[in-house]
Formats: sequence, structure tokens, C-alpha cells
Amino acid sequence: MALINLIAQERARIRQLEGRSRLVGLAGIGVVMLALLTYGGMALYVASLEQQAKDLQAEMTKLEPVIRELNDTQRKIKALEPQLRTLQSARNDTSRWQRVMAHLSRNTPVSLWVTGIRTGERPNNKTPLTMSISGTADSQERVGELMLRLNNCEDLEKVELRFTQEKMINAFTRGVDFEVVASLKGTAVVQNDQEGNQNGDSQKS
Repeated sequence: MALINLIAQERARIRQLEGRSRLVGLAGIGVVMLALLTYGGMALYVASLEQQAKDLQAEMTKLEPVIRELNDTQRKIKALEPQLRTLQSARNDTSRWQRVMAHLSRNTPVSLWVTGIRTGERPNNKTPLTMSISGTADSQERVGELMLRLNNCEDLEKVELRFTQEKMINAFTRGVDFEVVASLKGTAVVQNDQEGNQNGDSQKS
């Protein structure tokens, strides 16, 4: 009886070992399958990325002529910027003078005759342009009236009397020659601090 029990126990232990071996085998197979699936998924993902990279490269190749054309256009625009600034400045100057002349024609007092208009020289472009108005009036009061009206012009500032000189207009009428000067607004070049610092650094170096 003892021998029979030992044999039964041995068989039970063998069945347990076989069951465990099967479980270990199945687990190993599962791990291998999972690894294969993971590798396959990664391979597909990498292949997808490579295809996207090829597609992007193809698009870039197609766009190269357009990019070259855009760069060429930008270079041409940049080369034209000085001319465009000059043109815009000329337009602004023309508009300014038109407004000044219109104001002067509407606001010149009676019995005052403008005989000359000129711009004065300036030491540098940081100083505004000046306009000189000369002429003849029948009295000092007319000259003062002209100066007051010029002060109301939106494009003029710092209106000053340079001189007056009495004269005979004719055999019976006395009058005065005069010259009035004023600064033209917006004609001084304003240099920003960054440009000033860059110029200073370049001069030091």
C-alpha cells in the first residue's frame, strides 16, 4: 500500500510539473507573439514616417522654383526700397508745399505783395528746412498780420521777422520791404536711438 501511494504521489507531482511547463511555454509563446506584434507595429510606423518624409521631400522639390522666385522678388523689392522711400518723400514734400502755397494765397493780407519765396540752407538734415517769404507791404501792421496768419498754417512753425525796411512805393505812398522766415514741419530727419547707437559703435570700432 505504501508503494502504491508513493507512485500516485509521484504521478501527481509529474502532472503538476507538466502543467507548469505548459504554462511557461504558453507564456513564452505569448511574449514572443507580443514582441513580434510590437516589432511589426514599430516597423509599420517607421515605414509610415519614411513615406511621409519622402512625400515632404517631393513637395519641397516641387516648391523649389516657387521659393526661388519668391526670394528673387524679395531681393528686387529690397533693392527698390531706397527709390520707394525717395518717391514717398518727394510726394510728401509736394503735398506740403501745395498746402503752404494754398494757405499763403488765401491768407495774404490786402496791400501786401509777396515778391519772393525761397528755402534756406541748413547745416544738416536734423535741422528742419526754413522758408523765406519776402515782399512789400503798405505798413508794418500788414507784415504783422501776415505773420499771425502764417502761424495758423499746419505745416509751418517758428514764424519770425528777419527784417523790415521802409521805402517809397511811389511818389506819394510809403511802404516797407520785409522778409519773414518759418520752419517747415516734418522736414527734420529724426534718428532713433538704436541707429544712433549702431553708428556710434561702428565709429568706435
